Amino acid sequence: LELPPEMSPVQAVEAVEEGEGLSHD
Repeated sequence: LELPPEMSPVQAVEAVEEGEGLSHD
């Protein structure tokens, strides 16, 4: 799972928790 540099780990976790992940990258 690669995250954009502007996204914090907390935001990434929240996105995954909501089932979004990087689907709308």
